[in-house]
Amino acid sequence: MGNSRIVLIGGVGSAEQFGGELTKNKNIVSQLRKFGYKVSVIDTHNGRHSFIKLSRIAIAFVFNLVFRPRAVFVFSSSYGNILPMLKLMFRFPIKHKTVYWGIGGVFSAEMSRGRFDPKYLSGARMVIVEGGKMKRELNRCGISRVEVIPNFKRLGKLPSVPKFDDGVVHFVFLSRIIPDKGVGYILDCVRRLNEMGYADRFAVDFYGSVAPDYAKEFDTALESLPNVRYCNTLQLADWNNYSVLARYHAMLFPTYWHGEGFPGVIVDAYVAGLPVIASDWNFNEEFIEDGVTGVVVPTHDTEALLMAMKRMSDGGYDLDAMSQNCRREASEYDVDKILNRAQIERILD
Repeated sequence: MGNSRIVLIGGVGSAEQFGGELTKNKNIVSQLRKFGYKVSVIDTHNGRHSFIKLSRIAIAFVFNLVFRPRAVFVFSSSYGNILPMLKLMFRFPIKHKTVYWGIGGVFSAEMSRGRFDPKYLSGARMVIVEGGKMKRELNRCGISRVEVIPNFKRLGKLPSVPKFDDGVVHFVFLSRIIPDKGVGYILDCVRRLNEMGYADRFAVDFYGSVAPDYAKEFDTALESLPNVRYCNTLQLADWNNYSVLARYHAMLFPTYWHGEGFPGVIVDAYVAGLPVIASDWNFNEEFIEDGVTGVVVPTHDTEALLMAMKRMSDGGYDLDAMSQNCRREASEYDVDKILNRAQIERILD
């Protein structure tokens, strides 16, 4: 182990808090410590919403810059969050070893448009992104040391529970309930399919926190759709809840959210044996094999989404075979497989 001190800068949160960035960073910290690295964490979670916390983050960062010059600084947050730190480090007289572990799927495109200056990553020993599209964009910006490492989960025993067996195809949506995740498109397709006489052939359950400014519209839509339910949140930090997810037949994910990278919800679906009907937004096509582990439809194309849901409701896909494919694929995203000792040493040492 060439350098055992790591300073990780990114959102981690408390033991009870989870989410895309928080879960990913908890897993990174856990793996680093598992392999003997000494990890200091500068937790940026909710830093923008508290002047006191922001001040503490700044003080901790400067302290580490000055007193831990031989440490490897691992930035694992959205690029906009940590850009001020990268700018300070760029001008700092001591040149530190840095790794940028990209969160989300936006910053490479913003860099291509000229919003972000690539020079602040020019000294990084490695830039890690979640998909090949981002790597190509960064390469075009002149950043050559880019590696693709997909999203990952700490996997337990894969759930083995029977699917719903009532003659109805049960779809599930699991994400934030906001229009940009494609919720409105799903509701529109349900409405149209019901008008076509399919109301007793499929059902959709929504799990996730509802955005306050969307709650009224969402509730109104549900009142007129008898085969749609809102089922509150499903905390997959509790492994037992994958057994709830595993009862469904397929997941719906027609997202167009601007910050989408490689969504962890796709791995969640695979763990539960669910093929995913998803938009071709950002990296989805890289991680969903059309007709094998899901169905990929053009972004914003509600007609294509409707036809995919209709075909699945008609029995046009071998859902048992697709479920087995998804379970096999899930193991590829186990944190112990992706972030093994050799991989971590290659990144850091």
